[in-house]
Amino acid sequence: MVEPAVMVTVPGPMLERAVEAAVGDGFVAGTVVRTVSLPMIDSIEVGLTVTIVGAYFDLVERADARVPVRVHGRVTVGRPSGEPLPISLPPLDVEVRALVEAQLDLGVDQVRLVIDLPGVEFLGASVVGVEGAAPSDPMAQMAQMALAETGDTLFSSLGREVGPIGMDLTGIPVAELGLSPGRAVIRSTDGALTVTIGGVTGETASAHRTPPSREDRIGVSIDADLLGPVLSFLATRALGGIPAPFDLDLSAAPGSLSVGVRNTRVLGPPIPDFRTGVRTAVHLTRRQDHLEVRLAGAWLELPGPLGVFDGIGRAAATLGASVMPIVARLPISYPLPNVDDLTVRIASLAVGTDRIDAQLEFVDTDE
Repeated sequence: MVEPAVMVTVPGPMLERAVEAAVGDGFVAGTVVRTVSLPMIDSIEVGLTVTIVGAYFDLVERADARVPVRVHGRVTVGRPSGEPLPISLPPLDVEVRALVEAQLDLGVDQVRLVIDLPGVEFLGASVVGVEGAAPSDPMAQMAQMALAETGDTLFSSLGREVGPIGMDLTGIPVAELGLSPGRAVIRSTDGALTVTIGGVTGETASAHRTPPSREDRIGVSIDADLLGPVLSFLATRALGGIPAPFDLDLSAAPGSLSVGVRNTRVLGPPIPDFRTGVRTAVHLTRRQDHLEVRLAGAWLELPGPLGVFDGIGRAAATLGASVMPIVARLPISYPLPNVDDLTVRIASLAVGTDRIDAQLEFVDTDE
């Protein structure tokens, strides 16, 4: 059982938009060579090239990791050698129905997304259109005959020949970010795809399934314990890869975060911890065009018995912050890696006692 440190809920329309952005004008999946017999032509060896142009997801509750999908593609019939056919056959627009298993593997310093094409269960295929010709056109009918002669083996053979396809995102320090290396749990639910990633921050984690408020948004829930490792990682990067010389202790409360900073401990137990630290409280608010970070107070945390005076310092700091507030602004939109036309924007943000819930949306880069 994976303790959910991060849970992402993606509705079908958002998956379809992501696929559309990824394939662009079309992704050539491969070519399968077959020998077919056509009217007025003896048996001839042809290459059927499949180009993926889009996908639609019929998401329903399932007990396994397979996702129901309808892939829209274009099949072009030609000679494997590149020589012209005796007759010109128009490309066919096809729809392939299948159950596809996607795998998200988290390594120590990378994330790999894999589509298991050899393991795809093909449920059927049909011709939904003919490019540049009417379905009754003789050449269109011959192209459909060439496709029909290959049977369902065209797409299963393509999956075996192409093999698993994947994308590696390197340089992501999974363990440093508080995540547990291993395979994420991907499940098809009613109308959405849910991805669960485990954490190493404690025995239990508090992320939960956050249904998107609209079909054009993604629901994200993050366990608050992950924020400490994430901030430590960002501090290390800011120092040019040198480990940060301090420890972070972070906790969440409704609407705010509390961050404690102490120098790195040199001597561990049984030596008592006599480090003095600084603790801050910040309020997070999503504004119209930015994320507002407002300092609600900063005070010293004294070690041992002196900690009884921390409340006085906190009260004074809170009063000071109300008189002279310190506010920072963070962007709410971030570009997607390897996708030029889309950015992801924080549509809403809610901080709870043990987790942070957010709604994300895609926007065109030129908006």
